[in-house]
Amino acid sequence: MLLAFWSQIVHSQEIVPRRGVVYLDFWASWCPPCRQSFPWLEKIARNPQITVIAVNVDESTQDYEKFLSQVSHKGIKIVRSIKLAEKLAVPSLPYSFVFKDGKVIQEIKGFSLSKAQRIETLLTDLTAPAPYNAKPIS
Repeated sequence: MLLAFWSQIVHSQEIVPRRGVVYLDFWASWCPPCRQSFPWLEKIARNPQITVIAVNVDESTQDYEKFLSQVSHKGIKIVRSIKLAEKLAVPSLPYSFVFKDGKVIQEIKGFSLSKAQRIETLLTDLTAPAPYNAKPIS
């Protein structure tokens, strides 16, 4: 039920495409794990079957712009929306959602390199032509 609610909110904002696999990540420039995740986000964005959207929640435009000038973010769609994070009640940063054909498949709290490997496995399964069995990522 909660996953369907999140899907509705995100689609009402017209940020996430309704088709394909989407990795939606909430981040801020002051958040160390968020900063650590950017090279990985860029890596998964290289896959043409995955849309990566990074939603910034910095209050300061200057901090946001400074961070983006210092880090590569090729292939990542950058959006600023504190309101979307509030509507979704994002509890911490980074916080991510994986969508498949417009529906939330997985929510992910935090970021680490070991967690990134598990997320990559999920994304690979979701982009494969065969059926998938999504397992929770903790």
